Amino acid sequence: GYRTSSEEDVEAEQFHIASRISTPGRIHHAHTGTGSIALACAAGVEGSVPWRCMGERRPGPGEALRIGHPGGVIEVRASVERGAGGGNGGGGNAGGACEDS
Repeated sequence: GYRTSSEEDVEAEQFHIASRISTPGRIHHAHTGTGSIALACAAGVEGSVPWRCMGERRPGPGEALRIGHPGGVIEVRASVERGAGGGNGGGGNAGGACEDS
């Protein structure tokens, strides 16, 4: 677990992954919406860095991703699908999609 910027304890069981958003010269006091959606999408791709970091703590099917950040915990849901070419959208593959909900 960790302690938030407001000195509250967050137990490891309360979040799937810890994340920090940085801006030049400082760590953001919370977690941005765009950063949360991007992390949820990346965490849904098998083999990605966030997916591997979660290990056995990954959310179950239909469960929101809980991101631990300096301000507390934010829940984000994202649906990640492979494109027709089986790719994840990079490297010239047919593409993939991520839609937040």
